[in-house]
Amino acid sequence: MTNYSLRSESFLIRENYLYLIDAGRSKNGEHLLKKYGCKSILDCFVISHGDNDHIGLANIVIEELEPEIIILSPLVYILEKFRFTFNPVNLNIPRLFGDEYSENIELIEDIDKNEYNENRIGAVYLQKNTSNISENWKINNNSRKEFEAFPTLKACYYTKLINDFIVKVSSYTSSTPSWINAVNSHELIKDLRNGKLLRVKKYNLNKTNFSLMWNEIETAILKKLKNEMSLVCRIGSTYFTGDATKKQLQEIENVLFSQSKSLGKITIKINHHGSVNSKYEYLDFYKKMQPTQLLLKRDYQIQGSKTSPKPRFDNYVKNLEGIVSKKGLIDSKVAENQGRNFEWFKTF
Repeated sequence: MTNYSLRSESFLIRENYLYLIDAGRSKNGEHLLKKYGCKSILDCFVISHGDNDHIGLANIVIEELEPEIIILSPLVYILEKFRFTFNPVNLNIPRLFGDEYSENIELIEDIDKNEYNENRIGAVYLQKNTSNISENWKINNNSRKEFEAFPTLKACYYTKLINDFIVKVSSYTSSTPSWINAVNSHELIKDLRNGKLLRVKKYNLNKTNFSLMWNEIETAILKKLKNEMSLVCRIGSTYFTGDATKKQLQEIENVLFSQSKSLGKITIKINHHGSVNSKYEYLDFYKKMQPTQLLLKRDYQIQGSKTSPKPRFDNYVKNLEGIVSKKGLIDSKVAENQGRNFEWFKTF
């Protein structure tokens, strides 16, 4: 677990393959990731979501470390595809759309709305065209999946909806009546209008410069889906939760709990830096999962400072510590106090 910045999160973990999970923006982080990532081939780069403290160094990782496979949340990918198609000035990771990587995303048409379905769109996999990693790379020596993603129904639905919007609108010549009708009549636009996220005054198709319109649509999508974008995944016996919300964890917790019983000892990365905001705080999830280890990457905006502490956060950490013991809580604060750029954790 890196600790190169108070606001940036990144994890390096080895199973059969070497994984880097996230890469937040920081000059010190750029140096550290190159130093440790280049000691061996980086097989997989996992991007949990699009916040700068998780994605800020993504282009540098792809360019310098050349991962064999890039794995990311379907919503993050489809929003980048939206920007690439309509508003490229806003792109976070332009290199996703070069000739170097091939896209592998299957949009499942029939999803049971009442129960979890492992055939949902779990993650988007972009594999380097020159990669020697086999199609079965996710299966380890025990015939168990080494990597697995756990999508929510909302993430799958909107991934399909935004993709459909991109395909249909881009099939017409820009600014023609057919193109305007395709934008105005699409279910995505209706959905955003119904939620009063898309403001009619700024959403104006009659102007010849459409950049403002695309910005408004993108802003509305982010307002609706920002808290649903985190990729929750398992690598070996370690679960990574990004900035997942309580609602996301509630939807998938029974699947994770059932699976964890066959794994034995497990590690969980605490969601959203241990936030005690009601959207994120979910102590019961960790009590139910009964991990051997918890990983806490702090964020000074969430934990407070020495001059402005947040007692509720401190109490939450104590409660989490009570689940795994002090030794089982791998806390970035330890590295910070000792002046280290990283903190080690075990895999089981």
